[in-house]
Amino acid sequence: MKSRNTYHLSIIFVLWLAVHIVLFLKFGVRYFYDAVDYIRDADLLIVHGVTDGFDRFFYLVPIGAMAIFRSLFHDSILPFIVFQCVLSGLGVLSLYASASTLFKSDLAGLFSSVIFLLWLDNLHWNVTPMTESMFCTFVLFLIYVLVHFKGRTSDYLLAASLSVLLLFTRPTGILIFLGTVSFFLAFHRRMLSQNRTTAFLVFGVLLLLGYAGATFVLEQMDITAQYRSGNIITYMDVLEGTGLYDERLRVDTSGLEFAPDDKPVMYKIFFYVIHNPGTFVRTAILKTWYLMSGSRPYYSTAHNIYAIAWAFAVYLLCYTACRGSDCLSIKIFSLVTVTATCLLIAVSALDWDNRFYIPMEPVVVLYAGGGAAILYNRFIAKRYR
Repeated sequence: MKSRNTYHLSIIFVLWLAVHIVLFLKFGVRYFYDAVDYIRDADLLIVHGVTDGFDRFFYLVPIGAMAIFRSLFHDSILPFIVFQCVLSGLGVLSLYASASTLFKSDLAGLFSSVIFLLWLDNLHWNVTPMTESMFCTFVLFLIYVLVHFKGRTSDYLLAASLSVLLLFTRPTGILIFLGTVSFFLAFHRRMLSQNRTTAFLVFGVLLLLGYAGATFVLEQMDITAQYRSGNIITYMDVLEGTGLYDERLRVDTSGLEFAPDDKPVMYKIFFYVIHNPGTFVRTAILKTWYLMSGSRPYYSTAHNIYAIAWAFAVYLLCYTACRGSDCLSIKIFSLVTVTATCLLIAVSALDWDNRFYIPMEPVVVLYAGGGAAILYNRFIAKRYR
């Protein structure tokens, strides 16, 4: 068994190294628009001890890490990128251990790790000075804690600490926080079922937390401005007249009703949904489809076919694993995380490059690896029957 684990870990290490070499050779360090802002905030943190704007406080962990590495290595961003890649590698090892334990199969750990490393649409964030890579890695660490959760004080402290850490890595950490709370509820489901008053109070608090969290995230994203612009993809309106513009990613706002700007964000969302139900449902379906498929109208046909085929295969494996797994707590955590992410996108706006998929990617690859192991074992059993 030990030699088999060593063999699997060797495969994972070689693949991790090869994929990152390819990413560096092809892209180098990728400086997207947001990356420039994060680097500037890191420099402000070094010089003045503050970032540019209150909202940056909720990206403090990656910005702080950038600041540390830039202060140690003469304003270079490359050491931070290397650190981010190594940290992601440790996340893959935790994924291997999580899947192996959850599905009682080392093959599940291997398949989950390979799927994660080959999903380049998500992995390429490792060579970008942004927040997605660290966020994804911290979710992998949290999953490891939850899969091995025994109800000890140290388990609660680790899970709570990672959940809070995620809140200060990206605002969408609230999605993982809700998933973690749901995990705790599922873990203690027998106790709650015996005390309905306690269960009622707990679920009431959860709903309030969910509402507060959704309000916070949606305020940060300023999604009602996207409603007024008719955007399905964020900021599509500013590209009108350019080669990147696609009218299919906007809706005609003439005849639509909007709440006054001075109203709270949740009021404006409910107002929009109630007064424009047809438009809301149609755009919500489109946004959820683009999120889950990884496709976009402005991508090449070949890329869209690949993205959809890959996503279909991964979800099929997830379905297989869900049927074969008996750990309800992890299922609840995964379901809440995926559902909350989809609902957030459905009521807001979608990003250009599917970075909003990152919160749910770790649970998807966790179950995809389990499904792959189940199908592989079935194939071997039939072959040698």
